Amino acid sequence: MSKSAKIVGIGAVAVLAVSASAAFAGNNGTQRYGSQGALQIKVDGKIYQEAINEDTVRNGGEIKIKHGYHRGTIYGHGNSANISASGASAVISVNSILNDDSSRPSVTTSDIKQLSVNKARVENGGKITTGNIIGHGNSVSISASGATSAIAVTSINDTRVASLSTGKITQVAINTDNVSNGGTILAGKITGNGNSVSIGASGATAGISVSITKGWGK
Repeated sequence: MSKSAKIVGIGAVAVLAVSASAAFAGNNGTQRYGSQGALQIKVDGKIYQEAINEDTVRNGGEIKIKHGYHRGTIYGHGNSANISASGASAVISVNSILNDDSSRPSVTTSDIKQLSVNKARVENGGKITTGNIIGHGNSVSISASGATSAIAVTSINDTRVASLSTGKITQVAINTDNVSNGGTILAGKITGNGNSVSIGASGATAGISVSITKGWGK
């Protein structure tokens, strides 16, 4: 199954998340997939999220993918290694990997309102070291963010993609202090579809994203 390694520094957070990940095993180049993850959330009424941070956030964590069977590589699908520093985050996320159920991971609601306010310094000086990145939908990231209001839907090789059904969306993000990222990522070759390596810093962000990755068979 997918694996994640995280070091998180955060001031204030409001999160609604739905995720489903199918197990898989490799044997002489073959893989077995399958998930019966009917993960669905139905909200009667509106969703309101508020996150306000007034304290400094610092993260100097380090992730090392050590030598093992795959000699320190990130190997497989939907794996992640990330170090983050966040002031205030209001987030709704729907994530699904290799789901072959007749239903789909989903969130259904009426209106959504998100408010995130960061009033303090955010710093990230993290480091990630890994070998090659092999597979699909893997990510390595170091991020620093002041205020984030976000809605994200991610689907990786699902039979039926993850979904979010909603009414009116209102997002507000306010940042009033410095955000810095001095992170370092050391990685080898990247092979596969939908993989990413990133270092980023943002003051105030409000966004809606949909990511669908296909491209390898069963």
